[in-house]
Amino acid sequence: GAQLTVSGERATLTLKGVAAAALGAWLAQVRTNARALPTEARLVKSTATTPASGILWDGVLVLALPPR
Repeated sequence: GAQLTVSGERATLTLKGVAAAALGAWLAQVRTNARALPTEARLVKSTATTPASGILWDGVLVLALPPR
């Protein structure tokens, strides 16, 4: 799952067992639609990763939001 927290001009996304494909698609969407840019990434391959689930990620992404 994922949890998004917005504070001022930055958004913090906390990830727990998120599929690589889903994360990639979400990042592409926020860059295009919200014009948010990743400024920091602390990601590790999840211990829940299995051949059946594919690669899963845990960690934190910080995104810079455009001025309102």
